[in-house]
Amino acid sequence: MIALAATVKHFLDYHRISYRVLNHERTLSLAMAASLLEIEPSHIIKAVLLQDSLGYVLAVLPLNYQMDLLRLSQQLDRRLNIVPEKECDKLFKDCEPGIRPPFGEAYGVPLILDKSIEKLSMLYLEAGSHTALIQLSSEDFRFLTSGMPILSFGYQEGQPEAAEDQREIVNGTKPWLKKLQNIFLPN
Repeated sequence: MIALAATVKHFLDYHRISYRVLNHERTLSLAMAASLLEIEPSHIIKAVLLQDSLGYVLAVLPLNYQMDLLRLSQQLDRRLNIVPEKECDKLFKDCEPGIRPPFGEAYGVPLILDKSIEKLSMLYLEAGSHTALIQLSSEDFRFLTSGMPILSFGYQEGQPEAAEDQREIVNGTKPWLKKLQNIFLPN
């Protein structure tokens, strides 16, 4: 049984990151793991693999947030779709089916972070199996993801939409949009 995928272990060890493996009974979801380990869902981060004609993007946000796929697509000026489970499993081949560690660099996938992650002091995340999470400081996670775009594409149920921000994205007046296009659409 794999608690920590070899790719994740190598990535964390290579960067000399301290982490703690939290073992638990086999679960079917991150929410169930949070409940078993008595961790606030807001401190667990999830990764969602997206794709369009330009390739993959791994979007990372807290477990208690929903992803606004349209908003993220507009921010990146792309037509992103959620990748089917079987295709995801091929990319994360050293993980159990359904597991998506939030380390895009380790798997050769560009990473996008939701800005809500910046508020967290301690993070818990999937690392290879349905029987363990890893605990990592937010400072270490920021180090591992430094230089990756931080956008606002997640929301909590009942959270008011940022209509003004949305209009600026659609109208192309966001100053960081050009920078993102250069990252994801190299010449």
